[in-house]
Amino acid sequence: VSRTGCYGAVVADVNDLKRSAVLGTSRGIDGNKIAQLLIDNPFGNDSQMTPIVIIKNYASVSGK
Repeated sequence: VSRTGCYGAVVADVNDLKRSAVLGTSRGIDGNKIAQLLIDNPFGNDSQMTPIVIIKNYASVSGK
């Protein structure tokens, strides 16, 4: 992953009911912190399938 310039990947189930479940993460990513970032459903998912999203600048919100 590092050779592509990415920090990693996260698979999460996020919805409009204020629920966020992180199902898997790349090594070194804090799943609990990601779940907190996604709890407000920032990508607007409701009854449709979860969109694929990219979180840029993860390092700035994770304190790295």
